[in-house]
Order: sequence, then structure tokens, then C-alpha cells
Amino acid sequence: MPAPSNRRERGVWIVAATAAAIVAVALCALLFWLASGDRSDHANTARASEADREAHDSDELAGATPVTPLSRAAVDAPLPNAELVDARASDATAAPATTPPPREVADLAARDQLLLRVVDERQRPIFDAAVMIQGLRKEGDEGSWFSRRDDVVPVRTDHEGRARIPYERWTDGDAKTVRVDLLVEHPDFISFTEDSFVLAPGEHVITLAQGSIVWVTVRHQGRVVPDARLTVEWEAQLGNDGWRREPDGRISTTRLAPGAHWITATFTDAALGTLASEFTPFELAANSQLDLELELLEPVTLRGKLDDSVPRPIVDGHVWVNLHANRDNRGLSSDHEAPVAADGTFEIEGLRRARGQIIALCDGWTSKLVPPRSLDEAHTRPGPNSTEADRARLLERVRAEERHAQSIDVDAGELVVVEMEPASELEVRVVDEHGAPLADVTVSAWPNVQWRGVGSTIFPWKDWNAVTDERGIARIGNLPPDEDLWFGASSPTHQLTKPHRDRNPSAKLESGKTTRFELALERTP
Repeated sequence: MPAPSNRRERGVWIVAATAAAIVAVALCALLFWLASGDRSDHANTARASEADREAHDSDELAGATPVTPLSRAAVDAPLPNAELVDARASDATAAPATTPPPREVADLAARDQLLLRVVDERQRPIFDAAVMIQGLRKEGDEGSWFSRRDDVVPVRTDHEGRARIPYERWTDGDAKTVRVDLLVEHPDFISFTEDSFVLAPGEHVITLAQGSIVWVTVRHQGRVVPDARLTVEWEAQLGNDGWRREPDGRISTTRLAPGAHWITATFTDAALGTLASEFTPFELAANSQLDLELELLEPVTLRGKLDDSVPRPIVDGHVWVNLHANRDNRGLSSDHEAPVAADGTFEIEGLRRARGQIIALCDGWTSKLVPPRSLDEAHTRPGPNSTEADRARLLERVRAEERHAQSIDVDAGELVVVEMEPASELEVRVVDEHGAPLADVTVSAWPNVQWRGVGSTIFPWKDWNAVTDERGIARIGNLPPDEDLWFGASSPTHQLTKPHRDRNPSAKLESGKTTRFELALERTP
């Protein structure tokens, strides 16, 4: 009986050994296949990486944006089935591959900080420099300008020249602040100004340079006037505290940069009134010294009247004069105004001998924009080889195309007749998203007057606001005609729609006519 038992055991062992051998062979084959596949993957990845490097190198040589290297998953992924692609393309309701991040909610109370380090030309820190952010520019509309919601106060640099200046993270409810108007001042250096300073993370280094030395002697009838007030062009950012009184009566500064400048002096005397010098240009070289002399002159009076087209008596009449001198959009100006009498006449006293422009307004009438009298007034320069005939043709073309506030020459001593025309009216109907009229909405207009080479200002004497009635209608009258008058609307419950917040609505105003406009507002979130 033992023999059969031994044979069964040997048979079982043989069967087990055979099965083990088969399993071993299968495992070896599997390992070999996996190793071959891994080598193939590495080869594919290596080929893709090499192709990426070649594409990257060729793009850099061509100045193009480098190609982003493919990931291993992208290389190893099989090509999509063509039928599946067609099916997906035809499915208009297919979900996007990625979900965009949620839009950040505007927080008008949020504040960020601009980090600055102020140094001199030798990179030494400047202590006690005054740093101010004077205005904001928002993302997507960097050409715009927004006033600060916070008070504009200077932040002083510490002994390392560093300062942290807080500013509003959101310019308004639609976009963040990306640029600012920055001013950095110190009594011993030229002021740094940048009207579109780009905000970026990290510390920004501002280098202040020392200017040339300028001495100014102000005289009146041969006598030195040490207490005169000096004014230079706005771009220099040099206030009255930027000048120092010298023992010999001169006034000096070291805070003017090289280049072109304008200067004038004024002095108020109890007997003579306000004396003023002419607007005087001068040029500064780098690291130079300059002596200037200015003569205070007796003031003159400008006399004039509104033209005879305006019915008398004149009601609520005003005139405004801007005297200026400039070159390459840099210069000086001064503003003066006076009432208009019932007979249409006016006098403006205390003027310096200068050229300028004049505007006027009375009930139902406004001053007219007129062609420039000369190429100089139009700020148009003919070519160096232009003949008199060329200049005449150029002036004729300019006069046909351009209109400005009327020019005057105070020193000419002539009676000024202000050209007038009937005023315009803007009527705005304000509605909500559903077209229903909105009452108690404030509609505001901003009629601009352009001073050549100086800038612009809002037409004076009125606030240019009106409130809508129960029909949603607001009217603003006595407006000067305008090809593109900007206006807006606001209320505690509604605001302009996004397109109009990005760019204010505008309307063309014609003399003696009413322009009507319907403006839809949305509820304030």
C-alpha cells in the first residue's frame, strides 16, 4: 500500500513544479514587456523634450514667445478618437474644460501699500523726504484719472530712506488701482514727479538729484524787492517754500532740473496794488549757475463788452481771462474774472502785460469758439523752408479746422469785443433697467474750456447739475455748445452701467438747441 501512495505524491509534485515553471516564465515575459514599454516611454519623452528645446531655441532666436514644454501626460496620451471629437464639437451644451476662478468682489475699504526707498545720486538714503500719492489710475483705463478717497497727506522717509504709502486697492467698484500719480519732495533736491507710476510688488527705488543754482533779483524802478513771490511752471513742483531769501536781497533755489523753464514775480504794494513781471522763459544746463533779473511792472486794465447780438440788459453776466505764455506745452498762466454790467461792458483790473484767452457767460448766451488769428496761436509750426504763400495757405487751413476760446492781447490797450452765441441745453431722461423713470437722480455735466498750451478747466460760474423729476427728466441750461460734452448721473440707489462707468456718456450740443438723451441706470449692488 505504501507504493501507490508514493506515486501519487510524486505526481502531485511534478504537477506543482510544472505550474511553478509556467508562472515563472509568465512573470519574466511580463517584466520584459514592462521594461520595453518603459524604455519606449522614456524615448518618447526624450524625443518630445528635444523637440521642445529646439522649438524653444528657434523661438528665442526669432524673438517669439517661447513654447511651453509639453508634460509627460500630454506626450503619452493617445490621440482622441475622431468620431468622439466630432460628437463633442456638435454638443453646444458641453461643459468647459476648466472653470474660471470666481471674480474678486470689489472692496472699497481695502488698502495696499507702495514701498519706496529714496536715495541720492550716490545711492545714499535721503531722510525726511515727503512722499505723496496724488491720484489713481485704474486697470483697463490707465489714461483715466481718479481723485483719492483718502486724504492726500505726505509720508516721510525714515533714516534708511524708506517709506510705506497706503493707497486704495480699488479705484472704483469695477477695477483695481494699477498706477498712481506720485510726488517725492525734499528741500535739497529736485522733486520727482510721475503721473502714471506703475505699481508692482516689492520695493521701488527713487533717485533724487540736486539741481542747478538759480539766483533771482526782483526789481521795481531800480529798487530790489526781496519780498516778491516767485512762480515757476507747474511741472517743476516748486512751491514758495522751495526758494531761499539771501542776505543781499536775491532769492535762490537748487531744486530746478536742467532744461526749459518759465518764471514770473508778483508783489502786492499798499500804494501801487499788485505788481507783476512778464512771463519769462529761461534755460538751465546740468550742474550750472544762473543769475536772473525780473522787473515788476505796473498793472493794466482790460476793458471790453459783449457783442451786440446779446439783448440788453445783460442778466447774470461774467467774463474770465486766462493769461498765459508757453512753449512745448510748458509755461505759466494766471486767471482773472469780473462781472458784466447790464449794458454789456466790463473791466478787469490788475493784469500783467501778456496774451491770453477770454470766455463769457450770461443768461441764455455764451462766448463763441473762434478760429485762431495766427499760426502761433494755433501752435502750428510751418516747415523751415516755407514761403509766405505756404504760411498763408497753412493758416487758412488751420482757421477752417480749429476753434478756440477767443484770443486777447492785454498790452494792446484796445477795447475787447467778446463774440457771443445762444447757449445750449441738455435734457436727460433717466430710467432703470426696465425702462421705468427714476426721480431724484442727480445729473451732472462737465463743459470744458481749453486754454491753449495750458490745459483745461470746467466752465465756471455754475455747478452744472440738475435733479430728475417724477418723469425722470433733468435739464441743464446755459451750456456752451460742445461737440462732445461728457455727463453722468448718480443716486443713492442706482449707478451708471458698466460701459458708461468705463467711459462717461456724451452728447453733441448745438447753439440755441436742446439735446435730448435717455440714460439707463442699474441698481447699486
